[in-house]
Amino acid sequence: MVKVFATDLILSLLMCATGLVYPWGKEFYNTHLFYGPDNTEPCASAGLCYEKFDLSLNECNDLTLLIGAKVNAMLRGSSLTTPGSKEQTAVYEDSFITICALSKFDSKSQGSGGASNWRAKFNSQRGAVLATEINK
Repeated sequence: MVKVFATDLILSLLMCATGLVYPWGKEFYNTHLFYGPDNTEPCASAGLCYEKFDLSLNECNDLTLLIGAKVNAMLRGSSLTTPGSKEQTAVYEDSFITICALSKFDSKSQGSGGASNWRAKFNSQRGAVLATEINK
């Protein structure tokens, strides 16, 4: 049985990369990473939402992927109706969200470091916009 653990950031990097030069694997020895009574540092400002996927092709090759996605907030109660039910009972499902933003600034101003104009390139060169934001 093979278990693969990844965060949402690492998984998105691996899915977007055409090839990797350095290995990305790491073994975890301390699996209890939560806040304990003897910790003096404050808790993290974001949480992790875990999702488990079974990627097995057959019974002999058992492969499980566990993803820890960063969560900044939760939206309460998207109303759903139960399918196939005679009664119209509402089911409220919570949604976890991650909040991100692109920096909005004048790319022609002094001190911008020759950054690309992301508004002009957003639809045609999404990778260039992302690379500019990562290199900051």
